Amino acid sequence: MLGTGNVNRKLLCQAAWIALLCTGLPAADPKREACAVLPAGTALRVRLDHSVSTATQRAGDRFTATLAEPLRDGERIVVPKGARVLGRVRQAAPSGRLSGRAVLTLAPERLEWDGHSVGLDVRGWTRTSGRHRRHLTWIGGGSGAGAVIGALAGGGAGAAIGAGAGAAAGLAGAAATGRKHVSAPAESLLTFRLHSAAPICENSQRNRR
Repeated sequence: MLGTGNVNRKLLCQAAWIALLCTGLPAADPKREACAVLPAGTALRVRLDHSVSTATQRAGDRFTATLAEPLRDGERIVVPKGARVLGRVRQAAPSGRLSGRAVLTLAPERLEWDGHSVGLDVRGWTRTSGRHRRHLTWIGGGSGAGAVIGALAGGGAGAAIGAGAGAAAGLAGAAATGRKHVSAPAESLLTFRLHSAAPICENSQRNRR
């Protein structure tokens, strides 16, 4: 049976081993573990640094912008106004010469500020052009003008021939000038919304995607 002295020495030895093991473990850093979460649906209002257009950009091109309003977690600002916004053109297509719409879609992918870098999953912002109503009128007008000229020249048969020639001329003219483009000028204020939640942590490396 162990005496009281032996039990005390055994407990002291165990405590010493525990102390040695614990000294090798890093202390918890409360700042490193402090993260805010921007929920899905959070609005990001950004101002474009430069113009973006279907005439000059293609899908996959990059664009830059500036955060116009700070992002908050409750009352606390987690991303300041003026943070750099890095984005990509998801879609940039002019209209067809005779039909269709021009489409431009932009989406931010990353926020950067004070050494921090946070990846984003954002719903795209899209702008489209109107349809080709003017060209339909032009083609029809060309057909009518051709019919009048043909009737004066050769009666009913001339009218039919003239109508076809006028329509062909109107079609050729529309095809030559018909592409439409859309753009977002420099300094445009655009609003995007997060598609999924974004954690914002003190340690920027933990936010890289």
